[in-house]
Amino acid sequence: MKIDELWVPAGAITEMSLDDDARIIRQEARHRLIKGTGIKVFSRPEALASFLEDNGLTIPDREHCIIDAGKLVPGFDKWGPEAAEFFVHSPFAWRTDAGLIDRNQGSIVVHMTMREGLSETYALLGADIDHESLSQIVRTSRDRGNEHRLHWDVLKLFHHCSYLSLSPDKGDDITEPVEDVKWLFETLARQHEKIISPSWPIPKKGTKEDEDPQPPHRQAAAYYRKIIKDSDGEFLVTMATPSEARPTPIRLKITAQGVSVMLAAAATATSVAASTPTRAGRTG
Repeated sequence: MKIDELWVPAGAITEMSLDDDARIIRQEARHRLIKGTGIKVFSRPEALASFLEDNGLTIPDREHCIIDAGKLVPGFDKWGPEAAEFFVHSPFAWRTDAGLIDRNQGSIVVHMTMREGLSETYALLGADIDHESLSQIVRTSRDRGNEHRLHWDVLKLFHHCSYLSLSPDKGDDITEPVEDVKWLFETLARQHEKIISPSWPIPKKGTKEDEDPQPPHRQAAAYYRKIIKDSDGEFLVTMATPSEARPTPIRLKITAQGVSVMLAAAATATSVAASTPTRAGRTG
């Protein structure tokens, strides 16, 4: 697989103790950043100053490769031929009495807007982010008038359906989210939302898999299944769709009517299944 443009968080450049695939990605990312092409690094520019200096470069030399939180990713325009744009939420810096602290340097969170005609569809996409960082994203977006950058039709779940993206407490049968995360997932979701869990099948209660501390966690899945009930939404797990025996890639089709989930045909199948398109306005 050839990657024309690699998107990485700052940690993929600055992290030292990496092995195997992570080290390969880091080396490729470093090579591209030094070269100044084929990469976008999501970071506060100052967080990369030391690495750039060690390689005879300055921030102005590579500012075209660095995107800070609160900015749009260059090269995409919802009114241009791409008909899409990406707004960066994370990694971000949090101001404290001691100065700026870089948060979540290992994970990217972006809000994607896709336009079809005069209709827009929104997706919230992120990696391994916890409830504290999500809460800070929510509060910062509210404070800066960017609440519209949190509305979503599609939610690509964070951290493989881990309860830690919702709350510090897993719960016995359901994870109840902290206040800001609850507002993000419930109030800002639109009708017929699609929640995609990039994970192994959700374990059943009492099984060996259920005892595994690693995600996916059934308690988190129970929460996501709960919130879609009043809006005809869908909760899909990548390794269990359409079935655990024959999982196939999940594809999303964007039209003026919304977003539909298209299931790629399995090797022995001849049909493609499509779900009901989303429609704007769970909350009006």
